[in-house]
This record gives sequence, structure tokens and C-alpha cells, in this order.
Amino acid sequence: MGRKCCAHELPPGHRAHLSECIGKLGVSNRIEAWRLARQKGWL
Repeated sequence: MGRKCCAHELPPGHRAHLSECIGKLGVSNRIEAWRLARQKGWL
């Protein structure tokens, strides 16, 4: 994760989508989501 990404910089629709994805992955934040995606080979 090279560039910091803040949720407040995203359009409202993207924030909701990001929150939904994080919830479905069963993680509590975007860092954990990133780690899980790396472990699963999605990134």
C-alpha cells in the first residue's frame, strides 16, 4: 500500500462499498482486508 488512502477522500458510494467489502471479509479495517487479500493471492 504505497499511497495512503483515507475513506473521507472517497465518494460516498465508494465508502459504502468499501465498508461492505470489509464486513464481508470478516475483518475490522482496510489494513486487515489488504493482508487477507495478499494471503489469498487476490493481489
